[in-house]
Amino acid sequence: MLASSGYICQVDDLLCQGCGVCVATCPVNCISMQSAEKKDGRRYAEWFRINFSRCIYCGLCEEACPVDAIVETRILEYHGEKRGDLYFTKDMLLAVGDRYESQIAAAKAADAPYR
Repeated sequence: MLASSGYICQVDDLLCQGCGVCVATCPVNCISMQSAEKKDGRRYAEWFRINFSRCIYCGLCEEACPVDAIVETRILEYHGEKRGDLYFTKDMLLAVGDRYESQIAAAKAADAPYR
């Protein structure tokens, strides 16, 4: 079984503006995304993917995000038995985020004084 330790990134779809700063900041290039524009002119991440088999959990993506759409949590639901199981898409990340919404909110609140 492949598993990660420490912190895991969680993405907030409502906050993400699809700017790509997280992609540019990642030192191991484990984040990829495609931004698009809605009819009202708002940019968003059309698709978003994190390869947790490459992620070094440095937290630079969280620090770089201008709207706090990426949060590091202690959710350890990101695991797999094969390398391909660690490619998480936007929908997969959002499903995990829905299950742990209160824990993610608490993590953001605890981190708020340091931002």
